[in-house]
Amino acid sequence: DWTPRNAAFAADWRSATSDGSTQFVAVAHNQTDRSMSSPTGVTWTAGGDVDDTDNANWTSVTYGQSTYVAVADQGGTNRVMTSANGTAWDSQTDNDALKGDWLSVTYRCGLFVAVAGSGTGRIMTSGTCVPSVPTIGSVVSAAADSVASSRMTRRRTPTERGLFRNGQGSCQFIEA
Repeated sequence: DWTPRNAAFAADWRSATSDGSTQFVAVAHNQTDRSMSSPTGVTWTAGGDVDDTDNANWTSVTYGQSTYVAVADQGGTNRVMTSANGTAWDSQTDNDALKGDWLSVTYRCGLFVAVAGSGTGRIMTSGTCVPSVPTIGSVVSAAADSVASSRMTRRRTPTERGLFRNGQGSCQFIEA
């Protein structure tokens, strides 16, 4: 069930994320303050202005490596901001690569990836993706039978991910 909650203030909210343990952060496409945060997702507090100099319209926010990253699709000269706490935001280097109409940003394995609807390249990255090597301890059985999951006979290589037959009639998912 979904429960309606009150935002910290009226705005055109576009994206929300969490650090996974202590707080949620959301960014807005308009208004003076363009972020809000909440430790529980129930009560929200106005955050700092995601862009306090040139009115960029923020479209997406994500979290990774102890950093929130927000991207914008319009307005301003800087369309990428970062924050260690989700309330105090810092602009990133102002250059042509950051001036696309950025619509979404995500994070995985050490790499932030943003996509744009227009501009040069339309994809930008920050960081380096270093996927982990699966081990027997990270095997998850699609059948909830721990005996069947312990019967895997060979270790998969780092490039072999997905569903595999375990030789006992059920499938196992190997995760990175």
